[in-house]
Amino acid sequence: MNNNKNEDFSKVLWKWLCLIWVIPYIGIFLNWKFGLEVGQLGSYGDFIAGTTVPLLTFVSFLAIVRTLGVQEEQMSLQKKDLQTSLNQMAEQSKLLRIQGFENTFFNMVNLHNEIVKKIKDRQAPKDLYGKELFSLFYAILERAYTSKKEEISEKGLELEEIQCVRMAYDDFIRGREAELEHYFRSLYSILKYIDNSNLENNEKLSYVEIIKAQLSSFELIILFYHGISMMNGDKILILIQKYGIIGDSNYRLMFDAALHSDIYNKSMESFKKEGLL
Repeated sequence: MNNNKNEDFSKVLWKWLCLIWVIPYIGIFLNWKFGLEVGQLGSYGDFIAGTTVPLLTFVSFLAIVRTLGVQEEQMSLQKKDLQTSLNQMAEQSKLLRIQGFENTFFNMVNLHNEIVKKIKDRQAPKDLYGKELFSLFYAILERAYTSKKEEISEKGLELEEIQCVRMAYDDFIRGREAELEHYFRSLYSILKYIDNSNLENNEKLSYVEIIKAQLSSFELIILFYHGISMMNGDKILILIQKYGIIGDSNYRLMFDAALHSDIYNKSMESFKKEGLL
């Protein structure tokens, strides 16, 4: 389209130039036709000089204006090309960044899955290991909680619910620290890696969903009690809340949904006041 405009403008300029140079030849034609003396053409020459020079100046001005316009159009096209190149480079950079992230992420996920497969428990049958153990862990932790509540009641002690939960979790985790702590650290490392990445929030959520899809309901509820019971559990609790890892469906597995969800909510309020969420 710009080429057509340039061609049309060039034709206009040529027409003006041709028109200007035709004027002197009119004088020559008059001299030949009417047999005029050269001296008699002086007035006509003055007329030609007075009209041709301004016309040439005007045509030159038009040419300069058009040249500037063409240069502006070229600069605009170059700017667009440059912006396109920058956009392509940014897109390539983003793809490379995501590829680098995913390489590490899926390696961490594979490592975590290997850790899960190797989890064993001395109280479990020999043929029960890995992910299948978490339903047993849930039952053991629930018994520990029920037993601790009965013990506190029999002794007439008045303890906060969180203290009871932590005492029950201490009984449960004793003898299982090595394998389960390895499991929790691995899971926390993956979530923290996602959280610390420079991905967009919606992209982070998509990777968290990959992790959530691999966690059973029993794993999630054990993770929940680990978070509210351990001294450094706030680290994983923050990520649990931030990415909505504990859903409404998991509340039904809590030993006391009303009390324990309240503990969780109060922890979240505390984190918000401290600026951790």
